[in-house]
Amino acid sequence: LNEVIRLQINISPFIYKLNVGQCFYSTVQLIMVDLHSVLNKFSHNKYLIWQVFCLGLVLLSVHNDFVEAKKGKRKIKRKQPDDPFLPTMIVFNLDNILWPFAMEIMQPPLNTTSVKHQIKDRVGRLFNLFPEVPDILEDLDSHWYKLGGLSDNSDIRRVEAVTDLFDIDQFFNAFESKPGNKTEQMQRLSERAKVPLENILYYDTNRIDLDDMKGMNVTTMWLDPDGGLTYAHLEEGFHVFRETKANATASASNHP
Repeated sequence: LNEVIRLQINISPFIYKLNVGQCFYSTVQLIMVDLHSVLNKFSHNKYLIWQVFCLGLVLLSVHNDFVEAKKGKRKIKRKQPDDPFLPTMIVFNLDNILWPFAMEIMQPPLNTTSVKHQIKDRVGRLFNLFPEVPDILEDLDSHWYKLGGLSDNSDIRRVEAVTDLFDIDQFFNAFESKPGNKTEQMQRLSERAKVPLENILYYDTNRIDLDDMKGMNVTTMWLDPDGGLTYAHLEEGFHVFRETKANATASASNHP
């Protein structure tokens, strides 16, 4: 009993560190230092120390999930190469999905401001991304999903400049930009990224374009142009993609 009491006293500092919301890597480093000192004192009971360490990691994971949930974020499942029920590539129509405007209204020259992910044009108008977009793009990229962007803008250099100024260009594998029907853009994007059309999840606000994409076996999601992309939309899109793949698999097995 005395040993357990001493152990509780020794591990209390790192339990406190779990509660103050430090980043995972830094916190684990601190935990390891604390546990190393405890281990030296109780080297005859290493199994108990290991149990405490594992418990600490579980508590840290729960804490991080709670913090992300408070931000309105969902956990994104990491893409595995052999998982057919997750999209390999996610493609967005850029206007009204990532930002609430059409790029044509921006008057160059364009510049960044002191506010992150904000652009100012020649006449002083300010342009921002939808609130959840920066985190979503970073999360998708870090979870091994390929990303693509489509635009009606006739100048691909404008698309590249705007995404660069918004500091999101590094998350994208490719862009396609051309007025008119987007099926040709999607076909080129698929070929450039080496991703079959049936492994792509596409978000747009234009129902006609979405219907055209469905004819190419692309899984599609319609978004309200006033709301922009959110984690809830991402979660819904993944659900639709899983259902589409499951139905296709069942249909193929019933008709060999």
